[in-house]
Amino acid sequence: MQPPCIRIMVTVLILFAQACAGGLQRVAAADARAPHGADEIPPVRAAADQEEALRLARQEDLPALQKADRVVVKADGRQVVVTAREALDELRQGLKPRKVPPSAGETAYTLTFSRGPTPIRTVWVYHNGEWGFDRPDGPSWTIGCETDLIRAIKRLKGMKRGRS
Repeated sequence: MQPPCIRIMVTVLILFAQACAGGLQRVAAADARAPHGADEIPPVRAAADQEEALRLARQEDLPALQKADRVVVKADGRQVVVTAREALDELRQGLKPRKVPPSAGETAYTLTFSRGPTPIRTVWVYHNGEWGFDRPDGPSWTIGCETDLIRAIKRLKGMKRGRS
């Protein structure tokens, strides 16, 4: 038979352990609900329709591109790596979201925005400037159509003038 003081200490230790475990569960649940940190790159999410794709572009995709320190532009077997801040900014500024009807065109360029070796987002661009984000888990909806984007791409060294 244990003395009463030992039973009380054991009971207190059990209650303390349960309280700590409950607190850790609450902290873990709060972390799961917390927004992404400043350095985190949110994953690419699928969009059920064009409206959702536009919302994701404005709220997640375009802000994520601000973390990019390089863009790899590919067209017709050519590849240009862009690291100059001015060129990066010009490409990002050409990505203006607006509702335009999809045209089912042919991809002329792909732009893969990265931070170091980590890809952030890939953008497809048609010859007419129509563009959208590559969404691996669903349709890649049209997000905009900008001739300024085509002009910015064609100004890059290694991208030929005229139609690519």
